[in-house]
Amino acid sequence: TQYWGNFTREHNQVPRPAGCTRARARAKKMATVVWDAFRASPELPMASWHWPVGGCCLYLGLLLALHRADAPPLVSKRVLLPLEAVHNGVLVALSACMAVGTAVGAWERAAQWGWLSLLCYEGPPETMWDGKLGWFTYLFYVTKYYELFDTALLVLRGKPVIALHVWHHSTMLFVTWSWFAFPWTEGAWWCTLGT
Repeated sequence: TQYWGNFTREHNQVPRPAGCTRARARAKKMATVVWDAFRASPELPMASWHWPVGGCCLYLGLLLALHRADAPPLVSKRVLLPLEAVHNGVLVALSACMAVGTAVGAWERAAQWGWLSLLCYEGPPETMWDGKLGWFTYLFYVTKYYELFDTALLVLRGKPVIALHVWHHSTMLFVTWSWFAFPWTEGAWWCTLGT
């Protein structure tokens, strides 16, 4: 303990290089630009109704084209296992990030507008999804398109795809899009609970 105590004191007394401080300031500014300065608008990428409609049609079309009853796997297990591991790892990391981000955004929203604002937002409707809460909810919407690969992996392995799985993935594109098209804050709670 003595060594670490001395090291910490000495370390704190050494002036940091200017580049280190500038890099930290740039990182903080970038986080502020991305999260805190987020403004929900119809001009956002993937904000048009064309995205969930097109995504759903493409998803169902590819599923019908690839699905073969009682067919052997299209790709070997040796190739798919690493791909599935990476895919699932990305989903876990994104889910953790969105859960924490949504919780922090909700805490900040409640501190500014009160806890009731998390269910009944009293500010101007066009600002409902601004800031950190909006950014992480928007990220949740965008990840629904990435999650469509779950079905592709099942089909490539020759596994059966149940109707509930297809229904869930195709409808979530519309549900999550609707949070921004017709602002309703309850969507953020789906984001936190669904991750």
